[in-house]
Amino acid sequence: MSEEPKSESRWKRIPPTPERRALAARLRVLRQMNGWKQEDAARELGWTQNSYGDIELCRKRVHTDQLLELAKVFEVTPSWLLTGSTKDLSDNAKRRIQNDVFFNLTETESRKDD
Repeated sequence: MSEEPKSESRWKRIPPTPERRALAARLRVLRQMNGWKQEDAARELGWTQNSYGDIELCRKRVHTDQLLELAKVFEVTPSWLLTGSTKDLSDNAKRRIQNDVFFNLTETESRKDD
């Protein structure tokens, strides 16, 4: 009896884009600012630890409904999660988030937000 070769998964992992890496980094910083582990963030979202962790580790894409849930739990805007733009953030959110979280902004955007 010969063994059939294993077929490749039809789901190929797509390398993360710089935007996905930036989103993951923002989520990681927000989670750490709250003093949470990945499992704590997942519990707050009502997700499994793997579901949340896969996003933070760039293993899966974020769907619109998930992005909205993440923004709500972390008390930021979806726009900030995606782009780092502070334009739509509340003053309270701006005070709460450390300056080093505001990356991926051009100098022009940074000046507009001040």
